[in-house]
Amino acid sequence: METLQSFLLKRNITLDFSTFEAQLRQQVLGIIGMGFSTLQNLLFNLLDVIVIAVVSFFRLLDGRRLWNLIVRFFPPGLRDNLTRAIQKNFLGFFWDRLLLSIFFGISTFVVFILLDIPYALVMAAVAGAFDLIPGIGATIGSSLICLIILPQGILLSLKVLVGSIVLQQVEENLLMPRIILCKAPLI
Repeated sequence: METLQSFLLKRNITLDFSTFEAQLRQQVLGIIGMGFSTLQNLLFNLLDVIVIAVVSFFRLLDGRRLWNLIVRFFPPGLRDNLTRAIQKNFLGFFWDRLLLSIFFGISTFVVFILLDIPYALVMAAVAGAFDLIPGIGATIGSSLICLIILPQGILLSLKVLVGSIVLQQVEENLLMPRIILCKAPLI
């Protein structure tokens, strides 16, 4: 820094580097603060995952007693019908989502192979797993994959994005209505 200042003084150029240093110091401190904030968020998210895993584990162990406690608030004649209806609808919903996610994972794998994406199987598995989230899961998974592929080229990332959007539209507009209509009771 001093050699630069002496060089500039020989040329009759005066610059005040103290403001530059202060701004640089503020930016570095801001980045460090963001790093601590990000670390804090990661730790809280890890804690959330642990709590969800523990609650899910105990729910699996004691699910029947918990369900009986909830159903106790309904009239006795309605309890069995309510239990069967909820089991049928929830299980049907989860099986439908699983079937659609398997389609999305396999079809993205084919598209990734055609586009010569490295680690196509892993990327397709990520896309299929995120597709299990109803509504926005496929979009989140596709966006994540596009961000991962972005360093290999913007054009390749855009091709992946377009392919994922086309597959999402096929899934949501062609397959999903047919799967749901197949299970609808006939009147």
